[in-house]
Amino acid sequence: MDRPLTNAAQHIGNTTFGTKLRRIIIQCPKHGPVGVFATTDQFGVEYVGKCLRCVEEESAAEATEFKRRREDPALQLRNRMIDAGIPDDYLDESFSTYTFDGWEDPHRGFFEYSRLFVENRDRTMVVLGNPGVGKTHVACSMLREMIVRGFSALYVTEGALLRQIRSTFSKKGGPTEEEVFRRYTSCDVLVMDEMGIAPWSEYSVQSLADIIDTRVSRKKKTVFLGNMDLGTFKKHLSDASISRISMGKTFEVTGDDYRKLKKRQGRV
Repeated sequence: MDRPLTNAAQHIGNTTFGTKLRRIIIQCPKHGPVGVFATTDQFGVEYVGKCLRCVEEESAAEATEFKRRREDPALQLRNRMIDAGIPDDYLDESFSTYTFDGWEDPHRGFFEYSRLFVENRDRTMVVLGNPGVGKTHVACSMLREMIVRGFSALYVTEGALLRQIRSTFSKKGGPTEEEVFRRYTSCDVLVMDEMGIAPWSEYSVQSLADIIDTRVSRKKKTVFLGNMDLGTFKKHLSDASISRISMGKTFEVTGDDYRKLKKRQGRV
């Protein structure tokens, strides 16, 4: 015998395309005979509800898994790295995954200094060289270490940063120029990659100068990466910015293509 429906169930049954809800008994493989709601639509298709105990257990299991994932240190670190803008290709890279041919490898100098940069008082670091020498790998490894230590970190290409600033001119919602400026001057460490690729303009030079000068004056760490030589890098920024950056360490990395090195050693 069907059990009487609640007022809510009756309301649903009377308003769902004119169908009626009824209560039936089904055999749940896990919990045995259970009562569920069933209905047949105007096309004669029958819909039968699930065992409510199964639904409750599935919801509880999902909540437990969500809590576990939320509290998982490794997942927390990965999410913070994603929030920092670190490219997907470098989310699983670290200082320990960087590879050398030997102690005399020309990449080792800036690698070892980068590890020290995490802890020392230096505020700026410039790494220049041809594509593929491992600049981004090491810089993202540095960001990982800073994030592990609880510092706020961001990775951005110069072009992406300038596009974010220019996008504020449209006034169609989104962050303001001041909010973009605050985002990139307030973080503890900033890696600015692909220097020199974005189109040059007086406004872009001034925008970068404002960010650089503010970060240096606030004693924030800033790392610049570029596929150019030092002379070209200096021409790309204002004299004031170069003066501030020159207080830090500059590396012009030579040697073999790091990607080819990893391939030779079977890592890719």
